[in-house]
Amino acid sequence: MKSLLISVLCLTIVVGICVVYDNYSESEIASYRNIIEDKILPAVEQEDWDKAIEEFEAMESKWDSYREKASFFYNTNRINDIAFTLVRTKGYIKASDVSNSSGELQCLSTQMDLLQKNESFIKENIF
Repeated sequence: MKSLLISVLCLTIVVGICVVYDNYSESEIASYRNIIEDKILPAVEQEDWDKAIEEFEAMESKWDSYREKASFFYNTNRINDIAFTLVRTKGYIKASDVSNSSGELQCLSTQMDLLQKNESFIKENIF
């Protein structure tokens, strides 16, 4: 009986941590997608490169902090794919390339959305 209670307690703690992290992650990824769609992409489309790179670097800095935490919970390959897209996007923005910058930004937003959907702690992803 004692082993069962310890097992249930451990399972409850693990599930609780996953649920708390999932809520945190959902809000973080939503904020990155909002920054991309509301600030960076419009700046790129208007060819305001200074604003675009400033907003992008601020988001990239926040992502680097988030990435350290996410690597404990999410698939590392998916996280690395986002990192590669960030590097490509930054290069396109610095090169003042409207079409590639906007395309990579939309890809980045989709990758972040899929990361959240495919890695979240929901029954469809568990079973």
